[in-house]
Amino acid sequence: MGLPQSNSFILKERLILRVEMPGPPPFVRIICTQLSCYIQRYNGPWRQDFYTLKISSTSNTLNHYETMHQDIFERFQRYNTVSQPRITQSFTLATNFDQQRFRQLLLHFITQNNLPLRLTESQSFRELASYLNSRVQHGSRRTLSRDIEAAYTLAKGALHQQLQDHISKRGYISLTTDTWTSPAYKEFAAVTVHYIDSNWIQFSQLLGLIHLQEVQHTGEYLARVLRNITDEYNCTNAVFAITRDNASANDVMIQKFEENNTTLSISTTQYPTKFTCINGDVRCFAHIINLAAQELVKQLKVEPSDTESTYAYIYGYAEVIPTSERVISTLTKVRF
Repeated sequence: MGLPQSNSFILKERLILRVEMPGPPPFVRIICTQLSCYIQRYNGPWRQDFYTLKISSTSNTLNHYETMHQDIFERFQRYNTVSQPRITQSFTLATNFDQQRFRQLLLHFITQNNLPLRLTESQSFRELASYLNSRVQHGSRRTLSRDIEAAYTLAKGALHQQLQDHISKRGYISLTTDTWTSPAYKEFAAVTVHYIDSNWIQFSQLLGLIHLQEVQHTGEYLARVLRNITDEYNCTNAVFAITRDNASANDVMIQKFEENNTTLSISTTQYPTKFTCINGDVRCFAHIINLAAQELVKQLKVEPSDTESTYAYIYGYAEVIPTSERVISTLTKVRF
């Protein structure tokens, strides 16, 4: 719900306050804002409730100002001309509600904040939604799950069409792929696509998030997973480069992906350059730096000794450096 904006003199001058009351059914309460109402009336300022969606009478409002606030009422009479809208129009309660739009916004809220689907069945959430609009129809987690599937199908179709438009103009694409394990000990592989269109606009989209079913993630298996994704979007011929980390299984994956592409009947006119390991295999530079940094830190670590005598305490064995020159010489060898 929401109260519409109005050019009413009384509202513009903040002489009356409009308040939406929850109901049910929802209604509008108008309250006089004059300080004299708070002082002269023991039960609070003058107010009036309207239980219809459109206020049809303002006689009580005008009578109150004519009786209690005559100076303001005279100003209103001078301002209120034929061209001004009726005062009742400013109190119309907005009741436009789109159930389909509500489901779309709810889906966006759940997915963007990574919330559980059971939230839509929560009693407190339903009370909140009903407070905002009593006509909302609450759905179950199954309804929300179907909405997610429908949204995914639409987004996937739009991405497929977008790629085909780019490929039809002899455009190439690059892929990035990586695997990881979720906190629930499920292993996934992600594949993203990147390209620059004819207008020099860069695009990056997620092609797929695949649940890896096989226990051993061999290079052959990862190559099949990657090929299935590119075939699903009909963009295997357009792959020019693949960025991956330095795992040994990825070496085999890249080789198998190249071997499988040699069996494709690629048009040399549309794709004069096809994917090869020599030109298209891009190792993730950030991963290389990470491996180098880990190896460096490993060399700086002190490895524990297996000999018990190494940690034996000998009374009086501690040495006190007698001269300051040796202290300075030792400190100069320390590097931060």
